[in-house]
Order: sequence, then C-alpha cells, then structure tokens
Amino acid sequence: MGLMETLVKHPDEIRPLVKLKVDAMRAQRAIPKDPYLAFCYRMLMRVSRSFSIVIQQLRTELRDAVCVFYLVLRGLDTIEDDMAIPIDIKVPILKSFHEHIYDPSWKFVCGEKDYKELMNKFECVSNAFLNLDEGYQRVIAEMTNRMGVGMAKFIETEIPAPRMFWPHEIWGKFGTRLEIMAIGTLAECYNNINVFRGVVKIRRGITAKVMQTKTISDVYGTFFDFSRKIAEKIGENDDSASATRKHIEDIQEYCESHLLETRVYSIDQEYGLDILVFLVVFSLLSAMVYMLYNHW
Repeated sequence: MGLMETLVKHPDEIRPLVKLKVDAMRAQRAIPKDPYLAFCYRMLMRVSRSFSIVIQQLRTELRDAVCVFYLVLRGLDTIEDDMAIPIDIKVPILKSFHEHIYDPSWKFVCGEKDYKELMNKFECVSNAFLNLDEGYQRVIAEMTNRMGVGMAKFIETEIPAPRMFWPHEIWGKFGTRLEIMAIGTLAECYNNINVFRGVVKIRRGITAKVMQTKTISDVYGTFFDFSRKIAEKIGENDDSASATRKHIEDIQEYCESHLLETRVYSIDQEYGLDILVFLVVFSLLSAMVYMLYNHW
C-alpha cells in the first residue's frame, strides 16, 4: 500500500505523520559533534528510525547511553541472525561479545546493508561505550552478557530462551512507547505469512500515533487496540488458539479496567477520505513542514 493510498484510508494519521517528520528532522539536527556518538546516532536512525525518535526525547546523558546500548545489542543480534556464520564460530562470539565491546580494535564483519556497516565500524560504538559513565557500562555489559549467553544456549540446544532486549534500569524510565511498539509489531507479525517472505513493519502512520501517546490512559487504550488486532487473527485450527485467546482476553480486561472512557475507535481503524479533500490537506501540511524546516 503506497503512502497516498494509506493516508486516504487513514486520514487521522496525517497529523501524527507530520509531527513524526518534524521530530525526525529535529533529531537529525541534534546529532552530537563527538565523532563516535555522531556515528551512533546516524546509524541508529538507519537501523531503527522509530526507536531513534523515542530515544532522542531523553535527557542527554541517558539518551547517549540508550543509543549506544541499542547499537551494542543490535550488533549482537546481527551476529546471531547471520546464517552464513558457522555455529562453532558464532557461539563463542555471542558468549564473549560483552567483553569485545571494551576493545575498540575488535571487529567482526557480518550482516547486510546498514547492519554490515554497523559491524564494519563497530569501533565507533566501542569508543562511544567507553566514554559513558561506568555505571552505564556495567549495565550494558551485564545485559549484553546475559543476552549473548541466552542466544548461544538457544543455538546449542534449540530451546527458546526469553530475550530481555531492554533491562528495567533503562526501559523503566521511558519505556511505555517501546512497549507499545513491541505489542504493535507482534500484532503485525502474528499469523502473518509475510514474516517468512520479507520484512514486516508497523505502518508509519501507526508509529506516528504511538509517538504521541502521553497519558497512561493512552497506553492502556493502545494496548487494547493491538490486542484486539491479534484476537482477530487467531486461527481456529491453531493448537494454541485457546491459550492465546485467554491471554488476549486477560490483557483486554486489564486495559478496560484502567481506561478513563470507553474505547470507541482503534489505532488502526480505516475512515476513508475524499481524494480531493485529501490532496488539499496533504498539500497544506507539506507546505507547513517545509516552512518549519526552513525556519529552524
């Protein structure tokens, strides 16, 4: 679905998309002068544009730490995902990756496209990591160790281990939007055959809406919406259908009990808009973004 068609079907996403674009431009202009951090922020925007906007809203010290932390784990994940790496080479690297981040001379090139560039220039991430306060370094190294060992165990035993991609020390400070993005991604991927055919992502307009959640009621409402989307995709012939439906019902019941008002719309609802009206609105908003960008 192209951008124009998407916005015609979801005109309520136009304003959040404009806000998201403005935030992205601000983030681009806020890249630090430090060359190592500059690389990290540029790479962050390339491997995860949505998360980069969330991270940019943190206070400076925590923002730098979370940016580096994300790229460290992204590097670890790139190694795990690269099927061209033999297991006897991959497993030891996963187990020792938390030690390599202390060594700017260490490099292991793998992955594709932006991820390959990240690994090829991983010394920038290591140097940025070493410039963080020791407290942040300890948390990042500890969680990287736990995640690397878990990945190695999964590969060696083929027993899935839960991934803690963001420790409570970090996500507890700002993680509601990250959690919403997580369940939104789950809703998009659940029972979706395209997961095996390519990359499945949340529609940009939905991401823009998530970025504008401000109250705890917004959080509960959005969780309710995404859980409802999962419920609609549960296959009756799925052996885990009953268990999945029960979990979804528990989520919805909990969310409804905390909502300040009845949920009358969905974050992913289609409204439809007359194409002429859409073109007028879209043109005005595009002009607004252009003026804002050139005014800064």
